[in-house]
Amino acid sequence: MSWLTILKKRAGLRAAYDNLDVRTVANYGDADRARLMGDAGIIRNRLKIEAAIHNAGVFLNLRESHGFFADWLASQHPKSKEDWVRLFKKTLRFTEGEITGEFLMSIGYLPGSRVPGARSHSTTDSSVDTDNFRGIVAEALPGDHRDEHTWTARHFSPP
Repeated sequence: MSWLTILKKRAGLRAAYDNLDVRTVANYGDADRARLMGDAGIIRNRLKIEAAIHNAGVFLNLRESHGFFADWLASQHPKSKEDWVRLFKKTLRFTEGEITGEFLMSIGYLPGSRVPGARSHSTTDSSVDTDNFRGIVAEALPGDHRDEHTWTARHFSPP
């Protein structure tokens, strides 16, 4: 599936998933799952729908254990790309190597960002400024640290 498909369906995804309200999505039941499967405005793949609901619950749990998603990431740093991919696959659903790597590059945790001006923290540098990092994640995941109810991902296009 291409990013273009996701971007074209972004408004539909937002509407179908209650404006990405993490608490609401984490508590979806069978009726919500059936509604989503019938919604032509989103990707109607049962496994991806289940993953979105599961991942919303994971974000709630990470908030309880670490306060912020950014703090959870910082607590895992430093890691190689391979270790990050294993961690994301263990923690979240539908987070394969490419999406994990692109996300971590976009916030500076892996080298190779295609985002102008993005800082890169070496995988051996454990002195990441978590307050500054929250600001970086705020750009990549608006809402995760500012609003305890919503989450989203900003998508970066290659130059």
